[in-house]
Amino acid sequence: MTTEEHFVDIHNLTTVTGENEDGKEDDETHEYQHFNSNVHLVINEKSSKYCCSICKKPYTKKDSLDKHMLLCEYKSKTLQEKQIEFEESTDIPDYKQLVRIVQELAIKYAKMDEKLSEIHRWVTRKKAKLNVVQWLNTHIVPETSYQEWIAHCVSVLPEHFEYLMENNLIHAIEKVYHHIFDTSTQEQDQTEPWPVRCFTEKKGVIYICDKGFNEEGQTTVNWHPMEQQHLSQLMTKIHAKMLQSMITWKEQNQSKFDDEHSKIAEKFNKAVIKFMDMKYTLDSNLGPYKSALYNYLRNDLKGVMEYDFEF
Repeated sequence: MTTEEHFVDIHNLTTVTGENEDGKEDDETHEYQHFNSNVHLVINEKSSKYCCSICKKPYTKKDSLDKHMLLCEYKSKTLQEKQIEFEESTDIPDYKQLVRIVQELAIKYAKMDEKLSEIHRWVTRKKAKLNVVQWLNTHIVPETSYQEWIAHCVSVLPEHFEYLMENNLIHAIEKVYHHIFDTSTQEQDQTEPWPVRCFTEKKGVIYICDKGFNEEGQTTVNWHPMEQQHLSQLMTKIHAKMLQSMITWKEQNQSKFDDEHSKIAEKFNKAVIKFMDMKYTLDSNLGPYKSALYNYLRNDLKGVMEYDFEF
């Protein structure tokens, strides 16, 4: 038999009776059947996408494998494992027991909810026990009053005007704020000696401090919310200092203006326009300057003191 004939006979093996003239299975037919079974196994393995991790039986569909795994996992367990599983299954509560458990949980939940409501009422009563202005008057005594602080601590450097040449006015004012408060801290050798305070608990509100003397000649402090005129005093002082810094900066960089290829004159003129715009807004809209001051100075009082504050 040729090779081609052998291949054809294998694929048509199902039509062969597998018996010789004496009615017995001959050796050649047995060999074909054995080879055909091997070929069928290889085809199944290639066509299957899933395989049992226990017995390695291949499956084409995931659902078929899942159904097989239920039985295969159970059959693969030892007697001891089967006994343990049986004992654990007998501990599952019945319907009446489940109802009783749910009822007990409902009672516990009702008690916890009542306690939570009581705690909430208690917290509500305790709130607003401490007024923030009273707390400031008692605990924060700055070295200078707000007016004295403006007069002696507000300063602007030439580099602030140079910063204005490359940035907008609000960013330049923020830079000035940083300089003023950082310098005040270093000079007073304190953490926060400023007569200005604001808190995250009261958005947009800034407190300032005035100082005086009582009948006994003792120093008194009076904290109160900043009004429009108070912020205007600060911005007017910054504007005057910025004008001085502009003149100083130009004197220090006069050689750059003499260079005909330099664009410094154009940048300087644009900065002057921004600076003049600040003057005109002092009488109208101080909101952006106040917001910048608040965002820089704001502090979380509840993170420092164990009180709820009244504003």
